[in-house]
Amino acid sequence: MIRARKLTLKELIGLIGDPAINLPGLQPTAAKQRWDVALICGAGDYTASRFSKTVKDFVDSAEKKSNYLVMVRALFHAVQVDHYQKTLKEDTPVNVKVAHDFKFQSKTVNLWEIKYQNKDRIYFYPVSSGDIKIIFLLMAYHKKDQNTPNEVKTPCTREIKELITGLAEIKFI
Repeated sequence: MIRARKLTLKELIGLIGDPAINLPGLQPTAAKQRWDVALICGAGDYTASRFSKTVKDFVDSAEKKSNYLVMVRALFHAVQVDHYQKTLKEDTPVNVKVAHDFKFQSKTVNLWEIKYQNKDRIYFYPVSSGDIKIIFLLMAYHKKDQNTPNEVKTPCTREIKELITGLAEIKFI
């Protein structure tokens, strides 16, 4: 069983930093979200997730906090439509692209990244099956070069495989 937690924008901002920081960026409207945003929690609460731990490790300056807050605001703006990636690319200051792909169960699987500025990234995996539409945030990272490093690819690939094989066994806490 996979334990996960759906997050609000306010909760995600709380993980990253001071929500009172005056930032540019899009705010979600009152429209209903088409996609949920979630974290894989393991046995603990969401503040002990790997995503939360990587935010603590890599989002360690006011500039980085500002960059990550712009990314999560853009994400919550985009998940109000079915084609969130198009909205991220066309209507927000961030970019979205495949960071890594791998073969699993005879299919190519993509690890995605949201990018803002040169080095700050949020890695995620979207799950869309029937009425279920969830973006799982897997890791925050401050890249030092162009290639996605193994310290990102290895744990994210493992979690994506768990999500694919355990989709029917996700329990939201």
